[in-house]
Amino acid sequence: MQPNTIRGIFTMSQKTSNPLRKLKDNITVMSGTGKKKRNGFRDDGGDGFEFIDDENGNNGGNNGTTQSNDWHVLVVDDDPDVHDATIFALQKIKIFGKNIKFYHANSAEEGLKTLQKHDNISVALLDAVMETPDAGLKLVKKIRDLGLTSLRIILRTGQPGYAPEESVIRDYDINEYCTKTELTRTRLISVLTAAFRAYNQIEEINENLKDLEILIDGIAGVFKSTSPTELGEQILELVPRLLPYAKGGLVCTAETTTEASEIPEMTICAATGIFSGHDGETLEKAAPDGLISSLAHLRMDDEMVLLSSPVALYFNNGQGESLLVHIAHDRPLSETQHMMLQILGANIAIGFQNITLIRRLDRLAFVDPVSHMPNLNALGDALQKQTNPREKLSLILLHVKALSAFHSAFGMDFTNKALAKMQKRLQDLLKSAYLIARYDSAKFAVLAGQDSMNEAAILEAFSTPVSVDDTEISFSAAAAVTEIAEGEPEDVPTLLRRANSAILTVKHKPGTHITSYDPSVTKELEERLKTQEALRSALESGEGLHAHFQPKIDLEMETITGTEALCRWTLDGKPISPGVFIPVAEKSGLAERITDVMLGETAAFIRAREKKKLPPLPVAVNLSMYEIGRKNFAETLLEKIEDKKLTPDMLEFEVTESVMMHAPEHNIRQLEILKNKGFRIALDDFGTGYSSLRYLEEMPLDILKIDRSFIIKLNTANAGKSLAASAIALANIRELKTVAEGIETRLQHDALKTLGCTSCQGFLYGHPLAADDFHTIYKDWTIQDALTETAKPAHKKKK
Repeated sequence: MQPNTIRGIFTMSQKTSNPLRKLKDNITVMSGTGKKKRNGFRDDGGDGFEFIDDENGNNGGNNGTTQSNDWHVLVVDDDPDVHDATIFALQKIKIFGKNIKFYHANSAEEGLKTLQKHDNISVALLDAVMETPDAGLKLVKKIRDLGLTSLRIILRTGQPGYAPEESVIRDYDINEYCTKTELTRTRLISVLTAAFRAYNQIEEINENLKDLEILIDGIAGVFKSTSPTELGEQILELVPRLLPYAKGGLVCTAETTTEASEIPEMTICAATGIFSGHDGETLEKAAPDGLISSLAHLRMDDEMVLLSSPVALYFNNGQGESLLVHIAHDRPLSETQHMMLQILGANIAIGFQNITLIRRLDRLAFVDPVSHMPNLNALGDALQKQTNPREKLSLILLHVKALSAFHSAFGMDFTNKALAKMQKRLQDLLKSAYLIARYDSAKFAVLAGQDSMNEAAILEAFSTPVSVDDTEISFSAAAAVTEIAEGEPEDVPTLLRRANSAILTVKHKPGTHITSYDPSVTKELEERLKTQEALRSALESGEGLHAHFQPKIDLEMETITGTEALCRWTLDGKPISPGVFIPVAEKSGLAERITDVMLGETAAFIRAREKKKLPPLPVAVNLSMYEIGRKNFAETLLEKIEDKKLTPDMLEFEVTESVMMHAPEHNIRQLEILKNKGFRIALDDFGTGYSSLRYLEEMPLDILKIDRSFIIKLNTANAGKSLAASAIALANIRELKTVAEGIETRLQHDALKTLGCTSCQGFLYGHPLAADDFHTIYKDWTIQDALTETAKPAHKKKK
């Protein structure tokens, strides 16, 4: 015998020698310890029982009816190691006196062909996930469609996430479901023993007792059960058809006690006939005295016990739960009826085990394994159950800020304990909430009625610290409320997507803030994502993105002294504003690829001027703080510049003050590397960003670009007292050249020239143009074209 398998069946001799003998003759015991022990009830004599080992071929059912001397088992799994492990685990094992012969298939398709070829296979061990996530389940359906009802199917999986749901257990005739991690050698032998027993018994029914088809139909109903109550109802519906003289029946459940001889307190979960109306009562109150006295002689840790008089079936699932079926039947059981009850009992035992598994799977499916809180599946289930059409519901999503910092400082276990206390606090303050679920590591989701959604309570929950192990920590959160439209069913992913989009508007605000979902926010987010994907596609295809060039004018020489390369994007024939796609590019990590495009366009611009024998003009290219912040940014950029044969006299770079907001030391170092190679660095949009004179002094700058906001109201009358004058003076102190942006009028031009500004750039001198247009229009251009009142702006002269 192998340890921990079903150890056999105790049977009784025909002799009677003491007052208990009559009772003993009515008991069949099947247990799972593997040890020869007492026969399941107290025995003063002890000499009237014979232990029959499973390996000797008698299992209390009618085994040995098939012609083959071997059990035929089909193993279907796409993992060769599973085949080898199964053979290894069962080598030299005999079950009911028979060896095990294996057939092997590496896919569902091969498994089906094997079954079609061999009609003597008793058990199929199927992998749930093979060619496809549902390959095993599809094979189960095909097997049953072939009419192979006797074949026992044991579904195995190494991925609990693909475990069958209740509906699958209900719709497919799966006889056992096990995860590969729990299917130890002992468990495998136990499962196969039960499967072979069931197979043999069903085969005998099919071959010799066609009248018992009713039992097979009933067993199918047993396997559909997903709760003890449903199982009890299925049993009590079936038994009267097996025992026509039954007056009624009851099914009880109990938590198994640790004492094998102690009768657990059992509660009735289903009742019919003379026991109708006793649902929910204790067995002791409703059952006849003869049943209680008979149970007193049983061992409560036996896996299955069948009493013939009174008729009762007792089951212990080994997981701390027991089930009792009692049938009020005055007549003695026939041999056939006794056999049918044994068969039914064996399958009830499997059905009872399946229910235990379903409960475990439910816990895995609906409870977060780390925090032991309800998860998103539980939230979806709760939402479906709220069917009151008159009640308006809301979902509030709470995002706990800086959780990674707490994990780093205190550890995940400590932080999870603190979050559990926060959840308990929310439950206490939001008592009317239907459910508070954990949504990933940093979020809670609360489902409640709109009338009872108390935002003040949420703010209160985060207003005071939580204490764990004498340590107090304070959480803050960003929260978003999403109302569920009346009469419009919503799925959880949609609600969470809306709430997450709303959270983005308050996520970076200090403290705890609550906002409400605004459809326009979602629309804006969707548009941004569409823009992002379209931009990524354009960068990959090399189509739609190009540079326009805008001239810079030397105010002293009144000539073009350089240009700035500005990225332009055309999508489906329509121009997309840089104000739209540049921020998207920066936040999605595409800024560096746009810089690559601009470098290529700049190289082509310079080569074209050389070919046309036009005077060289240095080109300014903008750099994003997101790309400067990358490791080894300067070295990588210099390699690209060298590949395009660009030199420092051809190229300069513009950055904004935002480069000093994050990792300023790193960013300064990257700019210094570029400057040391001879490239000029310009600070763009000066005065509108992260203004700090200290960083202005530390940055390796050559040029200061004055933002157009300081230029708009500038004229010769107010020039001396303007901020533009201050910026120019500051640049002179730092020995920096200046470029004023956004020049649109002659007055602005004259005022800046008076202030000593080095260069200007703006629509007065010309709009950004494609390279070919730029070369043509500015070939013979003079400052007078811009300053003469009758002259049109340079961008108009294209015509």
